[in-house]
This record gives sequence, structure tokens and C-alpha cells, in this order.
Amino acid sequence: YGLAKLKTVPGFLVPAMPAESDVWMSHSDHVSVLPGGFKLIFQSENGLTAGIKHDMRSILGLQFHPEVHH
Repeated sequence: YGLAKLKTVPGFLVPAMPAESDVWMSHSDHVSVLPGGFKLIFQSENGLTAGIKHDMRSILGLQFHPEVHH
């Protein structure tokens, strides 16, 4: 894992979160096809899926470490 630029997908709002953030993310793991019922909410600067949200349920999937601050 290492430093990556996280971009929030337009239309997904998180209070007090900027449109772009520096995060720590796994660079070798990635989601190539979203599971049914999920939509993309975060993306890395090189186009990899970094976060998904279920349309009907309170389920998030993150590919970065929100708890890490370097």
C-alpha cells in the first residue's frame, strides 16, 4: 500500500470531505466489476475503484485506509 490521490465521485456527498484527498491505499488490489446494487463513490487518480455504496442498504466498501494520517 502507499500514498494515493482519492477523488469523490460527483453526486456523492460526505460532510466536510474535500473533492480530492491524499489517502493510503492498496495499489495491487482492486475491484474490476462492481457487485449488483452498488455504485462507485470514490476513485483513485488512476481510475481504480476506491469506494462503493449499496443503493438500498447502509453498506460501504472502501479500498483505502481512512484511519491512516501521514
